[in-house]
Amino acid sequence: MKIKTLLLATSMLMAAGVVASQAQALSGKVSSTEEGAMEGVLVSAQRSGSPITVTVVTDQSGSYRFPAARLAPGSYALRIRAAGYELDGAGAAEVAAGRATTADLRLRKAHDLAAQLTSTEWLISMPGTAEQKRPLIECMSCHTVERIVRSKLRAPELAAVLKRMQNYANNSTVQHPQKRLVERELSDKRAREVADYLETVNLSAGESWSYPLQTLPRPRGRQRGTIPPLHRFDRSKTRSVIWRCDRIGREPKAGLSKRRL
Repeated sequence: MKIKTLLLATSMLMAAGVVASQAQALSGKVSSTEEGAMEGVLVSAQRSGSPITVTVVTDQSGSYRFPAARLAPGSYALRIRAAGYELDGAGAAEVAAGRATTADLRLRKAHDLAAQLTSTEWLISMPGTAEQKRPLIECMSCHTVERIVRSKLRAPELAAVLKRMQNYANNSTVQHPQKRLVERELSDKRAREVADYLETVNLSAGESWSYPLQTLPRPRGRQRGTIPPLHRFDRSKTRSVIWRCDRIGREPKAGLSKRRL
């Protein structure tokens, strides 16, 4: 009898845990005039005063859902990622404890597609061989490719920048560059080769790029199902990161581990 009672209690607790994990703190639908309900849109929520951004993806009906375990009560700024689109109006929501909040989002065609491109999309868009583009992969550990393609520097100026950045440590940031303890040499010939190529893909020759901008397709169907809620930490707001992200993707929590950037 005791065993049956224990099993029943355990089952009830497990069921309660499942229900709690499915509770939604914030949900809504994403749509546009051009597509109606939009699948595969990344919706991000960042609480006021917090450097942590949580991101989910819309399903085939255009619906997004933030589990209650992911969002603490507070005021949130909402952003979207759907290449070619932007929010039509300000995105904001108030999340209250124990209560579901709804915020439908309307999108419109973006005025500046270039501002939305990821580094991968810039590499896809840029003309040139894989060998010419390969050095940019190292640049991406410190800043985006957009920073390069928006520059108006000519080859001699770019070569000087390349030689200087050769001596910055990997994973530096624009806000906090870190010089290497031991200098690395970049030959004048190699610096000029890379610089000559970069001059052909930046804005040194005009106000717009000479090549069409390409974007990756939004995740749909089974692709969408592989994307868990994501967390991004804004490193520009602090030099010390206090965070936790365990194997099952729980929300980062303060005070559990500390890493110096």
